[in-house]
Amino acid sequence: MSFSTQDHRSASVWLPADRTLVILLFCLTAGIRLFAIAATFKGNDQVPFWEDVSIARNLVAGNGYSLDNEWRTRMVYGNMFPDIEKKIANRVTAGTRPTTFKQPGFPFFLAAVFWIFGSGNFLALFVAHSLLAGLTAVTLFLALRIRARRIGLALALGFALYPPFIYQCATSPESTILLIFLLSVFLYQMANLSDAPTVARFASCGAVAGIIGMTNPGTLIFTTLALCAAAAVFCDGYAGKLKCAMAAGVVVWIAITPWFIRNYVVFHKVVMRVSTGSQFLKTWSEAGEPSPLPEETVLDLERRGRSMDEAQEGEMLAAAIKSALQNSNLQARPLIAMNLFYFWWEPARYRNNYSFSYMAGRRVPYYLLLILSVPVIVSRVIETLRVGVPHVREHWIECVAMLLMISETAVYSYVGGWNVRYHYVTEFAMMLFAAQGALAVSGWAGRRLITSRRIA
Repeated sequence: MSFSTQDHRSASVWLPADRTLVILLFCLTAGIRLFAIAATFKGNDQVPFWEDVSIARNLVAGNGYSLDNEWRTRMVYGNMFPDIEKKIANRVTAGTRPTTFKQPGFPFFLAAVFWIFGSGNFLALFVAHSLLAGLTAVTLFLALRIRARRIGLALALGFALYPPFIYQCATSPESTILLIFLLSVFLYQMANLSDAPTVARFASCGAVAGIIGMTNPGTLIFTTLALCAAAAVFCDGYAGKLKCAMAAGVVVWIAITPWFIRNYVVFHKVVMRVSTGSQFLKTWSEAGEPSPLPEETVLDLERRGRSMDEAQEGEMLAAAIKSALQNSNLQARPLIAMNLFYFWWEPARYRNNYSFSYMAGRRVPYYLLLILSVPVIVSRVIETLRVGVPHVREHWIECVAMLLMISETAVYSYVGGWNVRYHYVTEFAMMLFAAQGALAVSGWAGRRLITSRRIA
């Protein structure tokens, strides 16, 4: 099952049925999530939250783009030892300080929800998530409606019904739902680029790519690869390719430059996110390995870091970790291999979870996604290697999805993907191939049923 010219001809114009289908997709996707909210929501004070909420609350309160000091110890030192917060003497929890730990995309979205509906109103946020999810399903269908209407419908329905996405939308005040929506818009724009690769459309893609990067900086690798590939494949002549790629790149830089300027003004450094090295130690501890830094050293570093800003403290920690690694037998290469395995299979922290909620809500749906998507992915990779550029042109959206999977895998194999939600963007890309696999299986089952009835 793949993109066909027959689908292209049948979907080349808007039909009344398409408008009805768009409305139904939105209502189904948002409705399921609203039902999940009604079933799981126990009150705003019962919702666990993370650093995004701390930043958003400070924005609403007029404290600037800052993080509560309580979250400083959790974000930096809590990654080193699970119980380190309990061992910090006279731990500082009051006050705030400027931060780069989260890019501003989701915190500003969250602050807007809190400003309208009240600070800490997670119910309003989850409803907003549901509406974004409905728009995501519609956007996915529209991205493929012209070239592959049935695949687009199967993809949208898969997104609507995938249990991990439903649960994330209805329970977690995190950036995943916003990020996937933005990626669906980018996918829609990529589909339009293949039809008319104009400078204006490349610039529009660059704008969305910049916003995506300001929501999750790791995705800038994907969007850069996708935009450069689109210019190389669809634009005519070296001048045309360069012009379109530069148009997209300039707009991306316009979108992300204010963040770099702000960080330089505050920290006197040009940074996207201050590096502390604690992410490496978190990944190492998740693997069950001992930390290269003794606990006493970490406690001393925390005490010294109280008088520093985030950038200075990050430099201090990174230097301490580098020194410890140079004097130990720890190597990054086995760690990256372990991260790669866990990213595509299951993080270590979840491997022994056999509860019904986890099995039905996460493990079984993910296994089904693998079963349906992997054979199609392998087939497409072989075809791409065998045919080359003509295949890329004909199956452009599939190639964009592959780029997304490859780039996300590379990023999280390096930094570690110990939370299940880190995998959701890759699973979002896999759904395009799972939709094709599901259609192929349903077509095969339908033919077998018809044959068996004729024989009977």
